[in-house]
Amino acid sequence: MKFRLLLLTLFVALFSHAQKGTVNGTLSDKDMNNSPLPFANVQLKGTTIGTTTDENGKYRIEAEPGNYILVLSFLGYESVEVPVNIKANQTVTINRSLSAGSGVQLQDVVVATSRRKNTEVAIMTEMKEAKQVVSAISAEQMSKGTDGNAAEAVQRVPGVTIVDGKFVMIRGLSERYNNVLINNSIAPSTEVDKRTFSFDLIPTDAIDKIVIYKTASADKPGDFSGGVIAITTSESGAEFTRASIGIGYRANTSFNDYFQSEGSNTDFLGFDLNYRALPYGFPSKSQINDLPGVNAAASQRLKNNFNPTQSTAFFDNSVGFSLGRNINFANGMKLSTVNALNYSEGFQSYKRQFTRYTSLNEGETRPPLWFDYQDDTYKKENRIT
Repeated sequence: MKFRLLLLTLFVALFSHAQKGTVNGTLSDKDMNNSPLPFANVQLKGTTIGTTTDENGKYRIEAEPGNYILVLSFLGYESVEVPVNIKANQTVTINRSLSAGSGVQLQDVVVATSRRKNTEVAIMTEMKEAKQVVSAISAEQMSKGTDGNAAEAVQRVPGVTIVDGKFVMIRGLSERYNNVLINNSIAPSTEVDKRTFSFDLIPTDAIDKIVIYKTASADKPGDFSGGVIAITTSESGAEFTRASIGIGYRANTSFNDYFQSEGSNTDFLGFDLNYRALPYGFPSKSQINDLPGVNAAASQRLKNNFNPTQSTAFFDNSVGFSLGRNINFANGMKLSTVNALNYSEGFQSYKRQFTRYTSLNEGETRPPLWFDYQDDTYKKENRIT
């Protein structure tokens, strides 16, 4: 039984093989005096049946009977298509010469790549290759935390301390001894009376990386003693929409008594609506100092609103919203934009001691106390960025 089944299988296979036809031939290079063209492509169009020529330019294809288009091609040469009728148990010979012709236009191939500079690996590599003493934090690291602005993020860098929640102190030197760069441009001071930059103005969603240079180099400004803080804003073209809510509890402040003087109705937005403005025609500082009697008269024109109002301090809180969008114009130009809106409110209360002494008299080991103030300080800060 097994022998009969084997004979039947061989018969069917031989019969099926006998039903196919064959196409063979030789391909030559017309531009090289019709020398054999090895490794050229030969394929029946619309099928997966194909082969390549050998070192002598010869090829052979078997296929079911039918009408086909034989495609002969080689890289840089003009392709040739030849109609062929394949019949069972017959061989069709097709010889052709291929030529580069007057112009086979190859399309330009552009290989482009980009290097992400805001990852942890990229930051570590930059720190390793730097010639200065450098510390840094990347956008990838910031995305893993809950920091909402640059001030909260940069305080995680070794050697950096944040003062008042927004100013940077590097290696114990105050903000006036540091320099700030935004995209390699010197950032202007955000305060009127001192040289400093408020880092809580920049949301982390808009930052690629923050690099702190603690030693000088020729390509950085030299007017610093603490360090140079270089902020690089995001160049990502990805579209995103993010919302954030933050709540913080401050010991000895939150839900304790809080005192505040009378203020403007817009104080909760972080700006005064002319409530604290000096009266019209108020004398200047020089007039008050030089003219007798002006000081007393001027003081009568000021509002007597020094009595504090008692309330209860709430949680420190913040709300943020940011989005990135790509806008495509009809002329092919593209605009990428990153936008952020943040609101924060913070309370702080603490005791401050203010002490002065007189001159040290002969025979005394300690100068006499002049005055000693124990101040209860209450501070509320609202900010919109």
